[in-house]
Amino acid sequence: MNNETERPSIEFDGRRYVRRGGAWYDALSHMKAPAHISQKIDTNAKENPTFWEQCGDQDFSDDPKNRGRIRFSAAEMIDLGLVDDLQPSAGQPRPSENRTRRARVGENVNMSFRNKARELVVRCDIEAGWHETASGWVFQESDRVELPSGHRLRVSAKFVEHTFGQWQRRTTYDGAPRRTEAASLDELPPSFTRAESEITGNIRLAVDGSAATFVIKWLDATDELNAALPWRQVGRDWVFKDYLSGLYEQAVRLNDERSAVARPFYIEIEAVLHEPQGAAPAPEYAERTPFASGGLPSLGKRW
Repeated sequence: MNNETERPSIEFDGRRYVRRGGAWYDALSHMKAPAHISQKIDTNAKENPTFWEQCGDQDFSDDPKNRGRIRFSAAEMIDLGLVDDLQPSAGQPRPSENRTRRARVGENVNMSFRNKARELVVRCDIEAGWHETASGWVFQESDRVELPSGHRLRVSAKFVEHTFGQWQRRTTYDGAPRRTEAASLDELPPSFTRAESEITGNIRLAVDGSAATFVIKWLDATDELNAALPWRQVGRDWVFKDYLSGLYEQAVRLNDERSAVARPFYIEIEAVLHEPQGAAPAPEYAERTPFASGGLPSLGKRW
């Protein structure tokens, strides 16, 4: 329990009242304020949004049902530039102050949130990030952000030609929509016909040329971490990974060759939710666990 001096307190009618368990208590007598007095204090407290948000945080932590859960603030996420609903268009740069808690791992993957942070949106510029590795050409980059709860979220996306299993290159002589002077097909980034695919009921992928966008149902209807995603626990972190096989690009005709070739691609999306640094493991109890239903840490129910 927080120290009483750390709890939200307010002066009203010559007395000081302290917030505890969703109610106001007289700081001297420790008696609970009558309902009509408490309502008036609430009205005064709401005039200061920052102070009222502190009251909400205190109410959340005082509720035993929220033991081990995490309360997210949509306002904080908007301040960090994480919620797309109120952001400028993709072509406009974000204000520098919105990057204070952001760390870009790659330059061509960008994550944000929308729909009151219930959906996680991951945008990829495949052409700009297409590069050669020891095992072949690939797009594989990630973005990460520190959430207001202290958790760090890292999301990675991968596009690579699907050279295993049933998928093979397709050859056609019907003509191709684009030509190139590239030395080999491998070094060309894929370009897809505009389409949308459902990887699972909670993850959608939209492609258009060399741009790809994943839309992930990040939170459920109660604003807790979506347990329907394929999460698994790795140490104290939570990880989910899903993929799409055999998405074909538009056919490519190299130089003066008569035939055109379309490559199949393997596409992977992975998210890792890291526990806050230095956070001690939450205790477990016989009647309840410190996790939300589905065995996942809650992200809070109140916005």
